[in-house]
Amino acid sequence: MPTSDRSGHQAPALAVAGLSARYQGPDVFRDLSMVVAHGEAVRVTGPNAAGKSTLLRCLAGIHPPRTGRIQICGADLAEQPMPAKRRLGYAAGEIPFTYLTGREHLRLALRVYRLDRRALPDLLDQFPSWAAVRAIDTEVRRYSHGMRQQLGVLLALLHDPCLLLLDEAADGFDDDSLASLASHLAERAAAGRSLVFVEHRDQIAAAFPAARSIALAPPTADLRGRTPASHPDPAAPPPRRWGPG
Repeated sequence: MPTSDRSGHQAPALAVAGLSARYQGPDVFRDLSMVVAHGEAVRVTGPNAAGKSTLLRCLAGIHPPRTGRIQICGADLAEQPMPAKRRLGYAAGEIPFTYLTGREHLRLALRVYRLDRRALPDLLDQFPSWAAVRAIDTEVRRYSHGMRQQLGVLLALLHDPCLLLLDEAADGFDDDSLASLASHLAERAAAGRSLVFVEHRDQIAAAFPAARSIALAPPTADLRGRTPASHPDPAAPPPRRWGPG
């Protein structure tokens, strides 16, 4: 799904420059830059509290970074939030309305993304063995952990995003479900769709498309020289400040 930036050049699936994020205390990570090409898969690794989930939440537009710039398939997340968010899918096992059925969640997503109604059966037909698909008309409050994870992935995939962000999203998948997800992700990669994921379990990560790794470390450590994400990338956009430092 190649796209162009404002200069007319083909934009990467993801371009991040000078990204720093925090909550109430010090920065979780600082001055992070990275570029993800179309069709590429990237695994984000690092110790606990290194900022892996925070990074994905920043990329998804959920947690505002302190500084930096994020472009999703050519759309600036701060300046063009709606176009940028339409080009990404994010799954972390969080289902907003447990009193709705799985189908009702997906139909709501159809309306949000203004998709043809046929997109829903087309997606479900690709995962017939998933427990969440078999129980698609059951209220989510009755779902197991694994079923909620499956529904979260379905919601992230429904609009066929340019960039998919998965944060431990396959936790709770059985072997058959994981295999079908891996096959689908491989098809997406072949079609030029990109993936950035966090996965602690190597067994699950091995099922995903071949990925390079970006290792995060707490900002008190010497990031430069330890992680490629800490080096400015000439293809990344210039950094910007999101709010008061």
